[in-house]
Amino acid sequence: MLSQREGRKCPFTNEKCIKQLYRTDKPPSGCCSVSHNGENIIICPKRFSADNNRIIYDIAKLLLKTNDITLINEVGLPEGFGRVDWVAMSQENFGSIKYIPIETHANQTTSTGGLTDAIGEHEATGILSLTRYKYGLNTYHQIKTFFTQCLQKSQLFEKWNRNFVWILDDSVFKNWLNRFSLKLDPLDLNNRIFFFTYGLEFNKYQENMI
Repeated sequence: MLSQREGRKCPFTNEKCIKQLYRTDKPPSGCCSVSHNGENIIICPKRFSADNNRIIYDIAKLLLKTNDITLINEVGLPEGFGRVDWVAMSQENFGSIKYIPIETHANQTTSTGGLTDAIGEHEATGILSLTRYKYGLNTYHQIKTFFTQCLQKSQLFEKWNRNFVWILDDSVFKNWLNRFSLKLDPLDLNNRIFFFTYGLEFNKYQENMI
């Protein structure tokens, strides 16, 4: 854990962290989750790749009804539709292919300079001297981003007669439901769009290992 943090190497992708520190030319932050108002929040979608993409594989197995899954990352869509984070595929008899597009969506900090201060202090001293640092969550912006993409890309996937999966940090999902008083149907494999939430459980032992 310590060597990964010092080298800014993501433990979930085994690649260099993509999150640059706020308004600095310092190395990436190496921070993919935060504590905010007592909640544990995922702020980097790379975290959904934990345990060799286990959650993505598990969802694909459930919806495609097979254990033989191939994942392809960052797949381009027709002009105007951007990209999709993942496509999960399985090959049926006689060579036909079943597939499902999957998007992952984390939350985001605002006033991120406060988070930068916390990271810098911890690296310099090994402690966090404050109980609260002056950063917030940009949850509403993340809701707008996710739902705009959801509406746009759903038209394309419905035309192609394909299901569509979203994996969301649970803080974004809960805020979306509460903000707009939405009621979603229970899981039904006959539906077209699926929402799965990812909750982050704080591990006190890991904190002591930092």
